[in-house]
Amino acid sequence: MRLEVGVGTTDFQRLVAPCPFLPKIAGRDVVYMDLARPDISIENFIRGDAEHLPFKTESFSLICASHVIEHLAHPEKFLAECWRTLKQNGEVRLWCPSFLSTTAHNPFHKQVFNYRSLHKMITETGFASNVIGRGFFLRQYVKDFLSLFWRTINKISRVWICDKVRATFCNELIAIGTKGIKHKPE
Repeated sequence: MRLEVGVGTTDFQRLVAPCPFLPKIAGRDVVYMDLARPDISIENFIRGDAEHLPFKTESFSLICASHVIEHLAHPEKFLAECWRTLKQNGEVRLWCPSFLSTTAHNPFHKQVFNYRSLHKMITETGFASNVIGRGFFLRQYVKDFLSLFWRTINKISRVWICDKVRATFCNELIAIGTKGIKHKPE
């Protein structure tokens, strides 16, 4: 079973713009969850709170939450619930705006994340974390700087540094936390 949290059905999103149902994952084994009832009929839909997932322990192999975590008052509770409801070696996949993004600072967002803060929160929950960035902020300036920078470092360092630099100067952060590689902190 797989779970997608926050599929764009909440009332406050409708105030800003119409929110079509655009899931990141699909299939008969997917359960969709949001705070409000959707306008359209969705198979396997459940109303629920992301900070208190209404599912049994170790129910899912994958949990996706696209642009949800920044709306939560206590995102660490959501991650703890993900840990509880994920099976061993399961993954949580998160998408959220980077602190540099023009969409990061709006009245509906309770949190703002950068590479370091998102990575730290995921690892403190017990997950092995991989955070990457998508879409450059100040794209041309960063691209020009990086093209000069890449020439001065070796190939092994480039892979490691590239992900961190890209995640620092991006519009969107994408994080994957894997349960089972690390042990949950006591």
